[in-house]
Amino acid sequence: MFEENLPLGRAAAEGVVELDPELILMTMAMTKYDAEARKTKARVAAEGFADRVYADDGQLVSRKLGKDALVSDPAKAAEQAVRMVMEGKVKTITGKTIDVKVQTICIHGDSPGADKIVAAVRDGLVKAGAVVKPLRDWFKG
Repeated sequence: MFEENLPLGRAAAEGVVELDPELILMTMAMTKYDAEARKTKARVAAEGFADRVYADDGQLVSRKLGKDALVSDPAKAAEQAVRMVMEGKVKTITGKTIDVKVQTICIHGDSPGADKIVAAVRDGLVKAGAVVKPLRDWFKG
């Protein structure tokens, strides 16, 4: 909704600041809403998705495509997360590599095998040398 209605998205971001300036607003990386939210005083963290397939425009492939929209193999999800974090890149459904800047990685709890995906992603990030810590700690100081 916020992607299609940027004034509404901006109002929501401003509302987060009014509610509690310490809250962290999660946005999908590479979106118009992310860019709009960053124009406010909100603390914004862009999400990358380890368990979802990306389209060439940086959006997520529709779940209407079923399993083709999901990354259900824990090793592949970990590989995708590591590449997003360490290289700032993600491979799309067509095989194209696009740039992405993320501050956090999302794994959907309703994804099949989410528990195994979370474990593999965390392990992959640590092995790659990424610092894994609570998001609130990134915003200190």
